[in-house]
Amino acid sequence: MADAPVKDEAAGHGSLTNAATSGSIWMLLQTVLNKVLALGAMWLLARLLDPSEFGLASYATSIGAFVFVLSPYSLCEVLVTMKSTFHRVAGAAFLVGAIAAALLCIGLTSASGFMERITERPGLAFLLCFVAWRPIADAIQFVPLARIRMDLRYREQAKIDAAVTFGATIASIALAYFGAGALALVLPPIISLALRGVLFTWVTGWTSLRVDPSMIRPMARTFSIAALGQYLGNVIGVLDILVVGWCASSAGIGLFAFAFMLASQANSVLATQVALVLQPIFVRITDDATRQVAAFMRATRMLSAVCIPISIMQATLAPAGFALFFEPKWAGCVPIIIALSIGQAFLFAVMPASALMKAQGRFTVFCIWQFTQLVGSISAYALAVNYGQGIAANMIEYSGLTLDEQSVTPFAIAVASAVAWALFLPAAVWLAGRPGKLGKRAVARLFLAPWIVCIPLAAAVLYASHLMSMFCSATVTHVLTLACFGPIALLLAIIGCAREHPDTWVDFLQFMKRVQRKQTPAA
Repeated sequence: MADAPVKDEAAGHGSLTNAATSGSIWMLLQTVLNKVLALGAMWLLARLLDPSEFGLASYATSIGAFVFVLSPYSLCEVLVTMKSTFHRVAGAAFLVGAIAAALLCIGLTSASGFMERITERPGLAFLLCFVAWRPIADAIQFVPLARIRMDLRYREQAKIDAAVTFGATIASIALAYFGAGALALVLPPIISLALRGVLFTWVTGWTSLRVDPSMIRPMARTFSIAALGQYLGNVIGVLDILVVGWCASSAGIGLFAFAFMLASQANSVLATQVALVLQPIFVRITDDATRQVAAFMRATRMLSAVCIPISIMQATLAPAGFALFFEPKWAGCVPIIIALSIGQAFLFAVMPASALMKAQGRFTVFCIWQFTQLVGSISAYALAVNYGQGIAANMIEYSGLTLDEQSVTPFAIAVASAVAWALFLPAAVWLAGRPGKLGKRAVARLFLAPWIVCIPLAAAVLYASHLMSMFCSATVTHVLTLACFGPIALLLAIIGCAREHPDTWVDFLQFMKRVQRKQTPAA
């Protein structure tokens, strides 16, 4: 049976499309600001902290994600789908979330000493006592966050997120400077979540949290299903770090964690923020599955036209960037960040696909997909650890990169992670689009077409860099690669990917016009 095409039906989107585009612009501007800030902060933190401190902090937060089975944040996703009954169910949702948060906080704090003993990592218990407060911070923010998203108040959300992120970044640098070590990476993000909740409440006004007893049990049931799906997704997101933590040294964990932070800065933030915009939009058109899936594909194509070029060029430019800006102790990150960046070229779709399934109320389907991916990822990591380390070492040597013994196992796991995302993300997009009869060919084109555009441009960057190395010093070659060859190739790649689909090119031009208008001061 031939694949059924999905029509965009752009004319039917009306004000919802305008709201989504406007919201996406604010999220994009926030993302660009956060990206520039984060890169500078990462450079400073890399000079102030050692790989082992990065590793310990990342391991602690990953354990938290693994332990927090019923995260209160999942209730935000539930409330967004219940706009008509929001004020009736908000109190019951908060009560359920607060109870879950308290139990999780107490549970992880109580188990922190035991976890330090079994992992034999000094200082882990101290960090886990702070990580344990993450559910409390989520409980503070999820009700006002749901309200600001339902009201499509993206401008206020973007401003608050940018300001809080800036404050958290400065706090991390200050703590690292004064010798806080791994705590500098753990504490500020948790405080920032609670602060977001306070500021969102200030913007939206106080929401009555009066509890309707009849809503407690239905809310707890829906929360359990939604939280389980979110938990499986969280475990998938940190599973690679947990595996690295089990198999590698503290320095190896640090190399992997640092590479992951850099590789995921652009795409994960952009995809996450756009998904926050899209879910309330999807909820408002649940009565028309074809139109809903068409809007999803249109937005995801736009994301692919930006995120895939960024990921591929990020992998291409990583050797020059690390050689120019980072100390030799971080050289082992280069092969890891290349593999993780390739995975990011697929990972961008996870948040829009998740947002669509949640907006459709298909939390059970979401859970099944996440569980299947979890099993597949565990299998991939097991193969990488048991059989892939020799292959990984040979790949690093053959590519001419620095072979750091601490990075071999993390690199093997990074490759397995990229393979898992490449296999499961197209399946997730197809699964999310099934109610609108989304065809497999449309899904394949979404992922493959940008690669066809980007690979020749990435090869051209490498070839130009190789030619320059024959006539210039290594430093000059790296500067030209990062400041000239890379940006030109990235711009051409984004334009080429946007032009690959007519609707994407139209959206891209409209997007840039709106950004320009917002940046141009009034006369």
